[in-house]
Amino acid sequence: MRKPDPDDPTLFSWPDGDAETFSDGDRRFGAVFENGALGIALCDLRGRILKANHAFATLCGYAPDDLVGVYCLRLTHPDDVERERPLMEALFAGRTEHYQLEKRMVRSDGTPFWVLMARSLVRDKAGTPQYAIVMLIDINERREAEALLRERDEQLQRAQRLEAVGQLARGIAHDFNNLLMPIIGNATLLLSELPPGHPDAEMLTDIKEAGERAAVLTKQILAFSRGQTLDVWPAQLNDIVSGLEPILRGVLGADVELELSLQAGLHETKLDRHEMEQVLVNLAVNSRDAMPDGGRFTVETTEVRLQGQARDLPELLPGDYVRITVADTGTGMDEDALKHAFEPFYTTKEVGKGTGLGLATVFGIVKQSGGAITVTSEPGKGTTFHIYLPVDMQAGDPARPEGGPAGDPVRALKILVLEDEAKVRNLVGRVLRGAGYDVFEAGSWSELDEVIPRVPGTPDLLLTDVVLPGGRNGRQVAAGIRERFPGIPVVYMSGYSRESAVDSQFEAGAEILEKPFAPDALLERVKAALGTA
Repeated sequence: MRKPDPDDPTLFSWPDGDAETFSDGDRRFGAVFENGALGIALCDLRGRILKANHAFATLCGYAPDDLVGVYCLRLTHPDDVERERPLMEALFAGRTEHYQLEKRMVRSDGTPFWVLMARSLVRDKAGTPQYAIVMLIDINERREAEALLRERDEQLQRAQRLEAVGQLARGIAHDFNNLLMPIIGNATLLLSELPPGHPDAEMLTDIKEAGERAAVLTKQILAFSRGQTLDVWPAQLNDIVSGLEPILRGVLGADVELELSLQAGLHETKLDRHEMEQVLVNLAVNSRDAMPDGGRFTVETTEVRLQGQARDLPELLPGDYVRITVADTGTGMDEDALKHAFEPFYTTKEVGKGTGLGLATVFGIVKQSGGAITVTSEPGKGTTFHIYLPVDMQAGDPARPEGGPAGDPVRALKILVLEDEAKVRNLVGRVLRGAGYDVFEAGSWSELDEVIPRVPGTPDLLLTDVVLPGGRNGRQVAAGIRERFPGIPVVYMSGYSRESAVDSQFEAGAEILEKPFAPDALLERVKAALGTA
């Protein structure tokens, strides 16, 4: 091989089989150069291309001959030129032997693309720099996938932060609605008892209207806290998991094996497809971080039947459920971490490497979908999540008594009222008694259990708050009452909006009365539930 003249950049000529002026090494290098899958080029000590192989030229969108004499940094994206220039100058001056970096280049049509470039210096026997060898690997697809993943991660983090804010907002709004109930309700009752033209009517009207404006504000807070309205439709979980497979592989990376085990013939379940996809992506992100050296990530679907109240699933009623099992072979969690796994802002990751909201978001979405989630884990043995979602059996609305207790006067109708907030409970009782109902009040499940034996005969309606003290929610209380009094209608009083995800925890067709409600709205809903409207 003849040495290049730096003032006259021309093509290197590879020897034919009979040439004696070239060594076997020259021939072998020439064969690798011309036939290699990597983009390879030679450049002089001024950075001008002396020869480029076919792979290099094709990657850049040129013919090999078109690149001869081109200053190599002209092919580099303008935003990356100054990042590489000092590295290249140090190489040509002999201060370094090689360098590599990821950078953007520009094709002949102006399209930017990412490469991993390695540039090495070639010296003669005396150690004098002669020329440089450049090798390119196309990493454009990988960089695009990483950019998409970063974008999804950013979106996920924003969603997680909003979910945390939403949890706080929902809690505040719930308590605020309980405060507004006696304000609006009592003002309404007093106004109805005042004679026309009474001097206090204007003040009471101002109080009532201010309370109603506050109620509108509360609904706006609740709308924000949800982030977006659930778009609930019957869905086949196997389709969701299969459709998400490419994204899961991208999230997990090449070092993590993805294994899907999907039971054929699953029943559908009602859920928001986007939210369930977010659940799986969140779990995949957590598992990826728990498997820095690679491992296995498994998603399994199956259908199970809960015969009774499961010990680790107290919130689920007996029935058929689709179970999604998500498991990894990562670092796992200790007992203390398991206790706090679903708490917002709790994380076992290093500072700056986790928001502590991923599992809290997963928990919230599953609960919004009317399901439940459990987790088991041991340090060094990986982590397993079981997600239970109720099967959609295409059941109609629960049957209601038609026309109420036949022949009974209104005064004979007996209503159980379960509400832990005393002011709300007193207002509801006062309104119902004023309408002629027999009312039996309780502030907790245990109190209600003591009140029921004092009810003459069978109660006709249960009016219960959703969030209750003592470890039971309104739905669980209703289930217990229905076991004792089959067919009893139930009206839930909720401090959350009807559009809120809390609705999804109730049975199909559940009657929900949003707080704060006016006395007239309470009476209308009670009459409708009793069939006396």
